[in-house]
Amino acid sequence: MATKTFAINTKPHVADVGGTELLFQPEVMGDDFMDAYAELRNKHQNSGVDLDDLQGTDPAQLRVAARVLPS
Repeated sequence: MATKTFAINTKPHVADVGGTELLFQPEVMGDDFMDAYAELRNKHQNSGVDLDDLQGTDPAQLRVAARVLPS
């Protein structure tokens, strides 16, 4: 099994994944996290995607769910 190392970042940072840059905000805790998580869950539920059971989910529905995420 491969071992990966992760760091907790306290400042915005960029990850390069195969030439694609992903812009990350620092990890958050408390109310900020819970508010954002609740918004994410609501948007996914409204899109018809059950995050707790993705087996058999139509890939087109997953694409729609991904589009509702804030950028």
